[in-house]
Amino acid sequence: MKRAFFIFLALAAAAFGARVTNVRCYAQEDVTYVVLYLDSECTVQVSDSLTAGEASLGLIVRGAHLDSGGRLGGPVGHVTGGNFYQSGADVVFLVYPAADAGAYKAYLARDPLRAVLEISARTEPVETPVFVENVEVEGPPDLSGLDIGPVLLVDDDDGVNNGNPYGVDVHERYTRALDALGVGYDIRVVTHNASGPTYAELEPYRLVIYFTGLDALKVCLSESDRRALRRYLDDGGRLLLISQNYLGQVSRSGAASPGSLEEALGVKDWRADAKTIVAIAEPEEELNAGLSLSLFGDRQIVGNWSDGFTASPGARVIFTNRSRGDVCAVAAESGNHRSVFLSFAWENISSETEALAFLGRCIRWLAGA
Repeated sequence: MKRAFFIFLALAAAAFGARVTNVRCYAQEDVTYVVLYLDSECTVQVSDSLTAGEASLGLIVRGAHLDSGGRLGGPVGHVTGGNFYQSGADVVFLVYPAADAGAYKAYLARDPLRAVLEISARTEPVETPVFVENVEVEGPPDLSGLDIGPVLLVDDDDGVNNGNPYGVDVHERYTRALDALGVGYDIRVVTHNASGPTYAELEPYRLVIYFTGLDALKVCLSESDRRALRRYLDDGGRLLLISQNYLGQVSRSGAASPGSLEEALGVKDWRADAKTIVAIAEPEEELNAGLSLSLFGDRQIVGNWSDGFTASPGARVIFTNRSRGDVCAVAAESGNHRSVFLSFAWENISSETEALAFLGRCIRWLAGA
């Protein structure tokens, strides 16, 4: 059954780099091919938001093409669960089966600009116009004049500089970002196989940014770490905790117990290794507005073992896992304490502009009155 499609394209102009030179649609039995011909390489991130039927969206990239008979030919990439990253000159979207209605979205990103492609199924034949406009990712907030107070950056990624010769260091991503934001900080490096700072070491700091990177120890946050961080929050601390392994190493699945760090962070229950690929703003608010975070691509520095969880009542959901719907970032506030918890590796965000913007927004909110 043949279906026609509207193609709506918001594509950055010359500064963006890649341009769409041609768009062609093919229908072949239950599969519709939408081919974008690009004049240069770029990042491609695919997601889907379906409104009818069981239609789904795949992507084939790099050197893919359709021959004159509309058959797919040539060397191709592969389809993976509705989300994919690759660079290539030709991009082929596969929409199957041909749905009576549906909305499909893809992002073509080249920092700091983004193109957004929307494909909407229609039952009547239509033309496929291409509209071009600039879409610029918002930069980081201005933190000048904000009383952030003393900041402690805790490097607990178990990298080489922590004493693990087989580890992966990610601390420079954080130090460069804080320097760019104009935020001063002290840094504490947690030694391989050791616990992190005690409550007495945390207490002098108004804001603590704590990251665990690819830490694959049996427990990346020890019981003493969790107790110290919970006490710090109870006494009015401000905490940004970035740890893709912490929940899963407490237990493969579980629920927050009274008095636990998980409870203070706004986590109700969780499951390990949800492996968020794309984090979407859900719902949009001051911390996430305009952001859609791809966690794979050229900037990915550590593996993806991100956990998924459910937020506690009253906690603010910041991002959810596009493919599974789990929460992967949450903000919580109780009494005088504030916290933001990311169950994915911030350092893996593919857009440096979006990573810096999100970090700056977190710091601004955490340091607020």
